[in-house]
Amino acid sequence: MRGGTLSLGLIVGMLVTLAAPAAAQKGRLALRGHVLGQILEGSPARVRIEATGGHAPYTYYFDWNGDGRYEVADATEDTAGYAFPRTGTATIGIGVKDARGKVATARLQVLVQNAPPILRSLRVAGPVAEGQPIQVEVDAIDPGGRPLLYAFDWENDGTFDDEKAEGRATHVYGAPGVYVLIVRVRDPDGAIASGAAAAVVKAGGLGVRLDGPGPLVEGTAATLFARIEGPRVEPVRFDWELGDGTRERGERITHAYRPGRYAARVIATDAAGRSGEASVTLEVANVAPRIQQIELPASIEEGSELVVSVTAEDPGGAQAGLRYAFDWEGDGRFDTTVSDSNAVHLYRSRGSYVLTVRVTDVNGGVAEAHRAVRVLRPSGGNLYVLLGFGTGGFIGVTPFRTTDARRADLGQDTSMPRQPRDVVPGYNIADRTVYGQWPWTMDLDVAYLLGPVAALSLRQTFAVEGGNHYSVQPGLEFWTPRRYVSTYARTALAIHRQPDLVGTNLSLGLLVRVGLPNVALRAELGIEPLFLGTVRPAPNDPTFGETSIAGKGIVLPVLMFFGIAGNLL
Repeated sequence: MRGGTLSLGLIVGMLVTLAAPAAAQKGRLALRGHVLGQILEGSPARVRIEATGGHAPYTYYFDWNGDGRYEVADATEDTAGYAFPRTGTATIGIGVKDARGKVATARLQVLVQNAPPILRSLRVAGPVAEGQPIQVEVDAIDPGGRPLLYAFDWENDGTFDDEKAEGRATHVYGAPGVYVLIVRVRDPDGAIASGAAAAVVKAGGLGVRLDGPGPLVEGTAATLFARIEGPRVEPVRFDWELGDGTRERGERITHAYRPGRYAARVIATDAAGRSGEASVTLEVANVAPRIQQIELPASIEEGSELVVSVTAEDPGGAQAGLRYAFDWEGDGRFDTTVSDSNAVHLYRSRGSYVLTVRVTDVNGGVAEAHRAVRVLRPSGGNLYVLLGFGTGGFIGVTPFRTTDARRADLGQDTSMPRQPRDVVPGYNIADRTVYGQWPWTMDLDVAYLLGPVAALSLRQTFAVEGGNHYSVQPGLEFWTPRRYVSTYARTALAIHRQPDLVGTNLSLGLLVRVGLPNVALRAELGIEPLFLGTVRPAPNDPTFGETSIAGKGIVLPVLMFFGIAGNLL
């Protein structure tokens, strides 16, 4: 047999060499194909291209099925491999291209030899009691993927039973002993693989019959019942191995399985010490989880969070393995996947949405449910009125230029007498001082929400104690509306009178709902860089001239407001 194989390989090599074109004259691009080794069905075969002439370097092409399309193209290696799936003659297209773009091609005729089947395993159940069927399972494949035929010689006497298309069979031996079982596997071309195994049959055993249930589904208990056939001495003990690591005892048992395939076995032993056993294979199908309830409000306000609680059940009892996915907009994309049954989502725009909830168990079972979600405009509308009462203090420095020995403090009532300070007559004064306090003020804001995050606002501030002060501040706000606590950031142009100053207002605010309809408590803290303006003296202070601070620096007062807010429209 080995010599025949070698001769066939030489013949294949000769066919390849004869099929390839002869080497061209010197300077012309030519190629020759070589098959490296024997070509067997389903096994990788190596083909090498030998290029001559032309200009190196070369690139190589391989068309494994001869259809004109090169599965391997522009390869820098002259050798490539391919597993031919069928026996017989095959055509290979090869090509080579040199550095100047010249191309040479050829076709090879190769013979793909049949490969015998591969017998991967042979399993014989047992030992079994005398008179009981013994089960045999054969695992074999054909390298080309073709169907196989199985034959069994139960007593190694050279006689095979009829061939069958599956690798499972049972047989009842008439006497106890150890039997050599021969299995033959044949492919459509007649190639054969064989194997042997021992079948053990015990003498004098109990005849045990196991009645198993039909198809099972997750969450349904399986009832298994064992019966003794033939003589026995009572009492009889039944020991069960249920295939999932569980052991039971009794003639009839009930057991709940998780999805999967299990081999259950029972061993029966009578009072005389005789024993017998039987087994059965159980297939348990998975059952998808069930969504029992989805709790969510009928509607929510734009910009607020939707809280969803899902109650689901796994029929197999594996609640901890459930995964919850949420498609909040109904667009087919599940944005949130959690192991917890609760989830939260912020809807930023009003409208009608379809929420899809998907629950998946550990075995891939899926359940889905849909709910409608209505996102409404805020119940109070988009117009907010914010009333505040507060004060502030300067924390910055402004260089002043003046030839007067005295000067006014920013923010102080200029009608009050001033005290001499930093008396340096005729000299420029520029010191670092905390200049005093703003008067106590009341402010009234109107903010109109343009959408879920932005708003236009207008603020008017009045002094109520400690001086004359009035300002108007148009600005832009950024909101994060929530059901209970909302925040906002504010930037505005601050136009002041008494003193005449222009600046910018930068602040952060907080609104906390107090349970009353559309009413919230308000707190705000900010700074206000004042960078342009003049300070005017009071009429009763002729010694102090008007001082301009335009372009001379900035003042940074801290602003604090506390009050209430109402959502009106």
